Amino acid sequence: MRVLFVVEAGFKAGLGHLLRSRALLLELRARGHAVDLWLRGDDAALAGRDWPAGMQVFHSRESEPIDAAYDGISRLLQRSHYDWLVIDGYGFYGHALYERFLAHDAKLLMLDDLADRELKADIVLNQNTAHAEVYSGGRVNASRFLLGPQYALIDRAYATSRAIPRTHGPLYCLLVTFGGVDRYGRTERVLKLLEDHQSQLNIIVVAGPYYPHLNKLKSWRSRHALTVVQNVADLACLLRECDFMISGGGTTVWQACCAGMPMLALKMVDNQSLVIKTLREFDAALCLDVSTSPEKNAGISELAFAEVFQQATEASVRESLSMKAMQLVDGDGAGRVADTMASCV
Repeated sequence: MRVLFVVEAGFKAGLGHLLRSRALLLELRARGHAVDLWLRGDDAALAGRDWPAGMQVFHSRESEPIDAAYDGISRLLQRSHYDWLVIDGYGFYGHALYERFLAHDAKLLMLDDLADRELKADIVLNQNTAHAEVYSGGRVNASRFLLGPQYALIDRAYATSRAIPRTHGPLYCLLVTFGGVDRYGRTERVLKLLEDHQSQLNIIVVAGPYYPHLNKLKSWRSRHALTVVQNVADLACLLRECDFMISGGGTTVWQACCAGMPMLALKMVDNQSLVIKTLREFDAALCLDVSTSPEKNAGISELAFAEVFQQATEASVRESLSMKAMQLVDGDGAGRVADTMASCV
């Protein structure tokens, strides 16, 4: 098969679309399929990560109208045949998109988080919920749905991490990460709240490539041991080192689940609603909704944070979260999706 990935990444879109699509891209390449990438956004998002030799990268700017990307992709399809287009980004939607690319004899797989857009595709993949009723409104037309964390697109490195037994003693090493951008300063807010924690912590902060206040973060003064790193290629090694993670409710949570990392997942925006609902349904993480009034204290209540973080100090709670998280995500999602794509050609 020849597969073209069309992905949004950059200051507006963040890195989540790119990272999960990359997991599927690498899985397909490992099986001998040809893969190329069309990036709508910032080329800097590709930096620091390994990509297959021979992969072509095409580009349209994040600031350009979506029609410019459509036109460019159409011209590419006139020159080169692809069996599949894998599309991941909120800017791409609507039934006309399917008809446009179908004219080039390419099947369409669309990744979705929202379940509230008009979509038409051969396959719709939503790794955030297994509940088919979210698509009962008739706005989405697909020959096949791949739903739930069993299809979570996870890099192989996280599946390797789960094979290493995790011990749950006193809470000491803490990982804090809020994706590629963190527009509302939740990283800083969490660091302030952690100052109230009595025991000494070793806090590792992973800032995304578009984090706007990196210098301020690197000069942050804390009574805890604090390490700040930026744009880590993958979190697998850090997840093995840490006892607990505080994160936004995006792609990172499925990586953490696969590795058995107990966590506090914060719903930061509405498109994370299904993720948080699934985590709560399976007791796979502690959760907080901080999406309302983010301008005030980044939306994170001091009392609510203290109550939920207190639970994380209990080794038995973290052990239970770890076990249930690994049951929810086994790391084979990309393989299952690749199998489905191959069966449809």
